[in-house]
This record gives sequence, structure tokens and C-alpha cells, in this order.
Amino acid sequence: VMSTESSISPLLTINPAELNFAPPHNRPIQNSFQVTNNSQTEKVIFKVKTTAPKRYSVKPNIGILEPKATSEISVLLNISKDPPSAKSRDKFQIQHVVVPDSLITQGGRDLRELWEQATKDKQNIAKQKLKCSFFAKDNNNTPTKKVTVSIDVTPNTSASPAHAVEDIKLAEEPTSHTLKEKSHHDDRRLSLSETSNESRSKEKENKIKVENDRLRSERDKYKSDCVKIKEERDQLKFQIDRYEEEIQSLKNEIGSTKLRSRKNEIQETTIVPEASRTVRQPSVDKILLMVGTRPNIFVFGVVVFLLGVLLGIYFV
Repeated sequence: VMSTESSISPLLTINPAELNFAPPHNRPIQNSFQVTNNSQTEKVIFKVKTTAPKRYSVKPNIGILEPKATSEISVLLNISKDPPSAKSRDKFQIQHVVVPDSLITQGGRDLRELWEQATKDKQNIAKQKLKCSFFAKDNNNTPTKKVTVSIDVTPNTSASPAHAVEDIKLAEEPTSHTLKEKSHHDDRRLSLSETSNESRSKEKENKIKVENDRLRSERDKYKSDCVKIKEERDQLKFQIDRYEEEIQSLKNEIGSTKLRSRKNEIQETTIVPEASRTVRQPSVDKILLMVGTRPNIFVFGVVVFLLGVLLGIYFV
């Protein structure tokens, strides 16, 4: 439920001036308000804060408004362990400041960094408040909030009836001093809320940093282990190659030994014993006697024959 009233400043217009979240409050309640830039030429950057950051979700909570532009801000009342009541006095504060084009055109700067640059001088920050209400409304869009009326019924003979009517006051009507104290209290709550959010953000960043350092350390360890494993693999490969060469050398030596052994066996089987030579010698002499006048030709033939036999045996 939205009020039709609006909050206007020289720079921004906020419509409505109050957000109402009707009961029951045990469910999410969606609401919204609009922010309008009243300037004809200047751009405005704004930031939305609240006195109860755990109770609300605001999107967007920061943004830039072009001249005469309007942005709608969505507000979601979340389900919480501490839901609001009719007496709750939650508020939103819309901080805004003119942002020069020189900051916007630098490029690569997000909205939060731009806000920090634009609000270095805290005195330039303008603030507007947006109240919240948590009671049901009737058909005429009028709050059904109970108001206590205090009437001074003490007789006063000197006061006229009209003056007596003027003495009637609403019990909940705040004085100027009360309003100042309330405003100071709200500002303090906003400041504490912002400080708490910043501390939580820093704590979260520190946790993320510690986790990143741990992961980086593990990554470096894994890289070192990979390098060691690669070196061991290369050493094992070198040893395997050396062992293969030794095995091949042994195979060659074994082959040569077998070949020599076979050759020796063949030679041993083909060598004619001396005894047989002595036995055969008379036969050769007889043959030479038989040939008579042609001993040279016969000897030559015998030699050729023996050479052929020896060559055949050797190659076999």
C-alpha cells in the first residue's frame, strides 16, 4: 500500500513520502517508491539506507539519475524472527549528491567507487527520509491507527469555548525538541547500521582473502609436486632406456657366443684326425706311383677337390 503524499527537496522528489506494510507480517511484503531528479542539467547519484538492514531488501540501493529522470526503488519486507509491529518506526534515508560528468566519464568505475569519490566532502550530501507504517488501512485509504486524545476538562472560567477547543491536543503529537532527538536517534541508528554493514563486509573480505591465500598455497604445492613427479618420470625413463640397451647388448653377446660355439662344433666335426692321415698316406703314394709321368696334374686336382670340400664344410 502506497501513500499519495510525496517528499520534495530542491534536488530529489520521493513519491510516496511513506511506505505502508499492512499486516500480517509473517510473509514477504513487496512495496516500492520512486525517486525523481528535479535538476534540468545535473546528474545525481543516490544511495538508500535503512534503520533495519536485516529486515528489508532494497533494489537498487544505489544508482545514478539523469536530469529529470525517475527511478523506481523496490523494497521487500523479509520474513524475520523479529517482525515489525504497529509501533515500529523503521525509516529509509535517501542520500544523494550531484555527480560531475568528469567522474562518470573516467570509465571502469562502479557505482560504489563513484559514490565514494562523489561524497568525499560529506557536507555536500543531501538526505531525505522515508517513513514506514505497519497497520491496515480502511477503504478510504485512511490508517486505522488508534490515536489517544487528551482533553483538558479542568474548569476555566476565564477561557472562552473557542479557547477550550484549542486546548485539545493529540497525545502523540511530538514537540520540536522530541523531533530533534528522534532525528538524531535515527541518524545514529543509520550510522551504526552502516558501520555494522562495513564491518561485516570487511570481515567477509578478510575471510575470502584467507581462503584465497590457502587455495593459492595448495595450488603452488600441487605445482611443486607435479614438477617432482615429472623429474622422477624422466629419471625412470632414462633408466629404462639404459636397461634396454644393456639387454640388447647381452642379446648380441649371447648370439655371438652361440655362433662361435656352433662354428667350433662344425670345425671339430670336419677336422681329419692325424691317424687317418697317416693311414691314407700309403694310398696317396700308391696313387702317385700309378700316375707315373703325370704327378703334377693329379696333385693339382686333389688339392682343388680338397679345397672345395673344405669350403663347403665352412659355409655349411
